[in-house]
Amino acid sequence: LLDEAIPAALPFNHGVLVRVPRPGRYALHKLIVARQRAAHEAAKARKDVHQAAALLGALEGVMPWEIDDAAQALARRPSSWRKAATEGAALLPDPLRARVLGLWG
Repeated sequence: LLDEAIPAALPFNHGVLVRVPRPGRYALHKLIVARQRAAHEAAKARKDVHQAAALLGALEGVMPWEIDDAAQALARRPSSWRKAATEGAALLPDPLRARVLGLWG
């Protein structure tokens, strides 16, 4: 999901050009990672879900197509990825939960 990176600028000195993951894809990636963490990393898993929720909430307001694009990219990956993303999305607050789960049924 983290392919197709986009250009961005870091505010350092006169600016540094970098490539970063597309935000919708990164948010779904965080949901997948949250579900793959071991039990002793529960705090990190909660943080992953919190970060995904914050990013998805921001995207929903200004760039909702990024979420749709991420769902399409996820559909091209193994079903185990979609399963983990679904489990992670179930931990999101509503209405984000309904929005994300509705992307792939």
